[in-house]
Amino acid sequence: MHSVTGSFVRGIFSGAVHGSLIFPYPDPLDRRDPGEAQRVGRLIDRLREIAHDLVDSSEFDAHETIPEPIVQALAAGGLLGLTIPEAFGGAGLSPSGYARVFGELSRIDASLAVLVGVHCGLGSMALVQYGSPEQQARYLPMLARGETLAAYALTEPETGSDAQNIRTRAELSSDGAAWILNGHKQWIGNGQRAGVIVTFAQTPVERGGDRVSRPTAFIIRPDMPGFKVLGTVQKLGIRGSTQAELLYEDLTVPLDHVLGAVGKGFAVAERVLNGGRLSLAAGCTAGAKHLLHEMTTFAEERVQFGKPIIDFEITQRKMARIAADTYAAD
Repeated sequence: MHSVTGSFVRGIFSGAVHGSLIFPYPDPLDRRDPGEAQRVGRLIDRLREIAHDLVDSSEFDAHETIPEPIVQALAAGGLLGLTIPEAFGGAGLSPSGYARVFGELSRIDASLAVLVGVHCGLGSMALVQYGSPEQQARYLPMLARGETLAAYALTEPETGSDAQNIRTRAELSSDGAAWILNGHKQWIGNGQRAGVIVTFAQTPVERGGDRVSRPTAFIIRPDMPGFKVLGTVQKLGIRGSTQAELLYEDLTVPLDHVLGAVGKGFAVAERVLNGGRLSLAAGCTAGAKHLLHEMTTFAEERVQFGKPIIDFEITQRKMARIAADTYAAD
């Protein structure tokens, strides 16, 4: 089998199965990096302590927020620095280690998982991957300590999360000292309480002698002039995770708060979102494993027609299918 570089999933969509990208199957984290596996175990133990003492999912849903004491408990336990390098005070976990911790978080409470996923897997990760040394030194330590939350503001009312075609625009100020952003963002997780937000706007650039618009990534803060939170969105589920609507009216952003290169924001958006999808996959898989456990417990205890329903073939078929799909996802 020839070595192949690229994407296994993209290959499937084009009709090619690049087996060399996934086989041989990697060793489990415990064998591959015992030190990280131990750190992951300690983080999960701390998370379970927090869940036992503080987490009340019904209260999260009723009040549509995660209380600040819980955010601070997560920070004190090192759970807001999962993807931030150790040099900046974070845990510096590998994708495998992060998936393990995030899976446990999702099993405990979906709203908590979204809050941490946006903070660690999107907002902070954008700075880890594309931040300059100065930007990283300024913002990553405070994000790892939980002094503030991070957010990722891409989605817009007209274009959704289509990073290439966003409507928000940025122009240089008349004195060339700052970028001036105007636009509208919605469904922004942590947007109403984050102190560091990665956002995107179309900027004028030269391409082949022509002046065209291309997305650029920016780091913004709510204390910058022109930033407004229009409100938050009520939802049917995962209500403790709050999505905000943001408005930029002549939002003034210093030149040194461009993230990456001007006109290269699409690459930033896509790479960060691809990494963030790991959070979703890990969380859904861990949730499915937990549901299978609950289903098994119920089927063993529920008696119908004189015996537990787990003894019936139809129940066993359903559980076997769920177990197989969950194992494959894991």
